[in-house]
Amino acid sequence: MIRRLLFAVAICASEPAAACQLPMDHPSFLFGRIVASWHETAKHPLVGRVYDPAKTEPDLQKSQFKSYCLFADDFWIMASKPELLLLGEVHDNPEHHRIRESLFQLGAIVTAHLTTDRAADFARFQDMAKATERTLTLDDFKAWTSWGSTAGTTGWNDDIARMLFDVSVQGKIPVYAGDVPRDAIRRVSMEGEAALKQEEVDRLHIKEPLGPQLDAAALTELEDDYCRTLPREALGGMAYAQRYRDASLADALIKAAEKHGSAVLVADNSRVRTDRGVPWYLRQRMTGKTIVSVSLIEVEDGKNDPESYVPRDPDGKPATDYILFTPKAKRDDPCAAATAEARQGAGK
Repeated sequence: MIRRLLFAVAICASEPAAACQLPMDHPSFLFGRIVASWHETAKHPLVGRVYDPAKTEPDLQKSQFKSYCLFADDFWIMASKPELLLLGEVHDNPEHHRIRESLFQLGAIVTAHLTTDRAADFARFQDMAKATERTLTLDDFKAWTSWGSTAGTTGWNDDIARMLFDVSVQGKIPVYAGDVPRDAIRRVSMEGEAALKQEEVDRLHIKEPLGPQLDAAALTELEDDYCRTLPREALGGMAYAQRYRDASLADALIKAAEKHGSAVLVADNSRVRTDRGVPWYLRQRMTGKTIVSVSLIEVEDGKNDPESYVPRDPDGKPATDYILFTPKAKRDDPCAAATAEARQGAGK
């Protein structure tokens, strides 16, 4: 079902949504308009395509990329009745948040961008959005959710806030906060399992080991996240806290799906990895369920082989079910400032 949905939204550059003569309120129409806008500025051959890394023939010309127009009706059917879906992101790419919003034809949404200690305020904002006659603004949303403060969110940018604001104001799909509070993350980073109640450890299945190879891969990812400014031996507690967050997001997704019949998680690409992210914990608790993860990956100039983008587990198997290729956001070197600061500190 999900496989058909994702091929349905794999759009050929020559067939933008406007050419399909779909009604403007059709969910596929918005997706097509967004991808068509990408093609106006991004000339990379992978932009706007959905890739299945499990295919036996990864050649771009031979792979079964489907045209948007051909599968528009299937998209409508599948988008109304999906299974658990996890949509990744590069958090500072505004196109990732824009395109995911066009895919929210689901029972419920769980976001990794709001912490559960703000869930009640966020729920009240959604209720107010349904009842109030005044026009709500993005500033209203940010005030109600303490957006950008360590108390309520992880400090994500306004593009993410706007995505959640739009969905909340539309009121068609319930949205739930999924991440754990910042003070809990700090406590777990310092104390490990001792910071958690046994009931929580058992329910989240966090006691089950990932295995030495996946643990090592998680530490390497953390080293990269911190621009290799911290020694590897200092990251063990942070790695356990990341496991706690992934397990908690899985828990929130399960609860949302049980209540609404289906659910989607919006989180960064590392959390939707199928080898050691949220899907790992879902598999521990939902045996036999189909769990589909989609990584939104930025294209790079001169890198045209889709296989070269595929994240893989230590055994070389794909760590995502699908890749949606997007334009690359403009950004400064994220490690330049951190590296300079670390060098300055070392010189004192």
